[in-house]
Amino acid sequence: MGVMRICLLVAIAYAASACAPEASDPGDSSTGAAQETAAAAPLTPAPFAGPVAPRPGEGGSTPELQARIDTLLADMADSGRTTADNVEERAMVLYDWGNALALEGEFIHPDLVSLVAMVRQPNFQNLNPVMVESWTSAVDNFIGELAIRRRDPDAFGAIAMEVLQPGEVVGHISVAMTHTVGSAGIVPGGGYVAPNHFRFNFMEYQTEDPAAPNYVSIASSNRDVRFEIASFPFAGQYAPSLRGSFADRLFFVLVEGALSEGDTVTITFGDTSQGSPGLETVQYANTALRYAVWVFNAPPEAGGVLHALPEPAVPLSGREAVGVRGFIEPMIATGETARLTIRAEDRFRNLASSGAPERWTVRLNGEAFETVETGGEPLVEIEVRFDTLGVKRFTIESEDGRITGEADPLLVEDDPHLRIFWGETHGHSGWAEGLGLVDAYFEFAREQSRLQFVTLSEHDLWMDLGEWALMKDAVNAHHRPGRFETLMGYEWTVDAAFGGHNIVLYRNPDEARLLSRQRYPYLEALHAGLREHVNEEDVIVVPHAHMPGDWTTSDPGLERLVEIASYHGQFEWFGRRFLDHGWEVGFIGSSDDHTGSPGYRPRAYGTPGSDGFGGIAAVFAPTLDRDAIFDAMRDRHTYATNGARIILQAEMDGVRMGARLPQTGAHTLEGQVIGTSEIASVTLVKNGEPLEVIEYDAAPNGPILEVAFHYDSDPGGLRHIAPIPTFAGVVRLEGLAASALSTPVAAALNSVTETAELAQDGQSARFSLRSGGRINPIEFVLASEPEPGARLILDLSDSRLPGFAEVDLEPIEIRLDALEDGPVSSAIGGEEGSSRVVVRRIERPDARERRFTLADPGPSEPGDYYFLRVRQRDGGMAWSSPWWVIEPRSRVQPEAQTE
Repeated sequence: MGVMRICLLVAIAYAASACAPEASDPGDSSTGAAQETAAAAPLTPAPFAGPVAPRPGEGGSTPELQARIDTLLADMADSGRTTADNVEERAMVLYDWGNALALEGEFIHPDLVSLVAMVRQPNFQNLNPVMVESWTSAVDNFIGELAIRRRDPDAFGAIAMEVLQPGEVVGHISVAMTHTVGSAGIVPGGGYVAPNHFRFNFMEYQTEDPAAPNYVSIASSNRDVRFEIASFPFAGQYAPSLRGSFADRLFFVLVEGALSEGDTVTITFGDTSQGSPGLETVQYANTALRYAVWVFNAPPEAGGVLHALPEPAVPLSGREAVGVRGFIEPMIATGETARLTIRAEDRFRNLASSGAPERWTVRLNGEAFETVETGGEPLVEIEVRFDTLGVKRFTIESEDGRITGEADPLLVEDDPHLRIFWGETHGHSGWAEGLGLVDAYFEFAREQSRLQFVTLSEHDLWMDLGEWALMKDAVNAHHRPGRFETLMGYEWTVDAAFGGHNIVLYRNPDEARLLSRQRYPYLEALHAGLREHVNEEDVIVVPHAHMPGDWTTSDPGLERLVEIASYHGQFEWFGRRFLDHGWEVGFIGSSDDHTGSPGYRPRAYGTPGSDGFGGIAAVFAPTLDRDAIFDAMRDRHTYATNGARIILQAEMDGVRMGARLPQTGAHTLEGQVIGTSEIASVTLVKNGEPLEVIEYDAAPNGPILEVAFHYDSDPGGLRHIAPIPTFAGVVRLEGLAASALSTPVAAALNSVTETAELAQDGQSARFSLRSGGRINPIEFVLASEPEPGARLILDLSDSRLPGFAEVDLEPIEIRLDALEDGPVSSAIGGEEGSSRVVVRRIERPDARERRFTLADPGPSEPGDYYFLRVRQRDGGMAWSSPWWVIEPRSRVQPEAQTE
């Protein structure tokens, strides 16, 4: 029969009919579905009444819910298929039904709740008709599936997992998933779907070559059945991306015989029995890879439904140790004990699975400090205490000198009134579109990345109430008062037109409510719901720039912070948008990690990864406890970094960051920065523009020629971020030569996927670098002074820049004598302010610690705002929360939406 394509009448969540034309891609991962512009859609749906959390007695199976289900099934028996007119009402019954099952420990399809979110989207009826029909049909599938399970809980059987060949990162694994057929059986035309999760989008399952990688096979205990290979169209989590592009997923169709209760079917992912090395693996160690198996009990036209079997957790380990990293608290008082965690890691920054040295030599500020016995364990901890003040820097080295590394800086003060605590407020596990176990998420934050407070902020788009209840249990179970503070929260996930993505954080886990997108589908509804169910002082809403929150509409009592850095890039512009619209918000960073690695993301591999290792939130609080941390965030006493654990202390006119200045006129900022790399610059920003800059690397006749690529990541009027650009091509030097080059940001970020290589004659370099809101330079060490008329020619023909996919970029030529008057900036593609290259002479900064004074001599006016930006040589950045002169600026009218 060969490969065939099945035109399914049932489409699941983000899947359109295989026979229907595709719609355009909106570029919004919050829906993962093709749709039309939503900006003009009226915000008509009201929030549904009903349970919004589980609390005792809420959200589970009740007589009222059973009556609603009975009514739904009777209505379907009478009137048939769901239509656009009744889909919303039916979907909400489905939502409550699925959540009730989840609260009872039943597994529901990972896209059931997201399907309801799409149906509840305010512009649902105006979307592409193909998609509306697709989602409407999917409602019928899920109702049919749950109806069968209601009649017979054993209808679809059970699944078991066996790891046949354990896997390491960037290697191969073999996993057998064995389904024991349930009472519903499987008849010809039914079968098994094996969808490939989008986190594995570097590879595709294949069934053609049993000796090649990624070979997947199927076998049954019933020798009378035969399967053939077909395709199942799908978009969303189990497709190459979340952005609406459809892909054919592997479908084993039963064509002969029937499967009866008790028969077994085994799908082997990475079957090695005929020479295949196995299934290729990702670069990040994980506690729960997702190899899904879905079953059709019969073809759709015969009343069959698609059922998702539970997803057994498949582990993946790191590789041998090649590096080491130390983690420690940022601040302690004299005489107090701090804990230094030493982590042996592989080349992707995973915890090493082998090769950890038997002992480490630890040095403090260059002097011998302690020898640490490990017993071969990759993760060890020692206690340290100091009676002397100042900055403590630890270096760590194996006995043979093969592995070396550093720890984060530690600042020791005498009885500090306020301390800095590192935290993560935005991260994910396998309950969203990520990977990993929930308990492992908290364990990683506490034991490996050594955060002091953390939130698991799963997407409401994909999270059911059973998972919410289990997450609450995990938050309480992993809480270590005074050492590791856990907060309850989630990510409210809607399209930018309706409010964007926002993190909702709660002070008290027992009072946390899941006000999900399914019930509160636009920002005003969310704000109103939070005010109805939670005290204002006990909840914080944090919009973020990846799928931007709405900077024109805010609730000052709830939106106290904005996230301006994550693994997606740096988004200072996003914070400025809120400030320019008159909102009083502080700044934080968070990783938005989806690999179960909060606070310390693994390194990208193979293809260009993110433009950063994440982001991190720094909070000033007197003590480490939930109330103190939460109060500090509500009071905006925070700062953001893009992942580097930079210690930043700054006051303006004696006022801490995140507060108001009591008078107009002149203002003076006093600060100290303790970096993880050499400090390149500090900048005082006023009303969104640089006011005063200290450049510690500036040197008009310096020995280094810096060619730095800038991209500010500002999308202008768009309600979504633009793709991160790749600057690639050749730098040619005429009348000068370089003896060496370095790429400090790329080296810190990912030297596998970002490169620059100097030619043997020292007069050209081929490069490929990315920039998601920060500077990414090439540093040429000059062999001698440039000759008269020397010039630099920049060929960007290999670049991939947003908005210039079909445009030939003209070469950029810069004369070296022009640098005598200062740096030369040139727009790339003729669009000033988006992408540009800056060429200048520098010397390498020589200090990781700086004290500084920055001043505004005035005048200043009520509503003016200031914040501080710090940049390190390796690309690490930090931003203080703002100061406002007397009050925030007057509110501005909402700007026109541009798409």
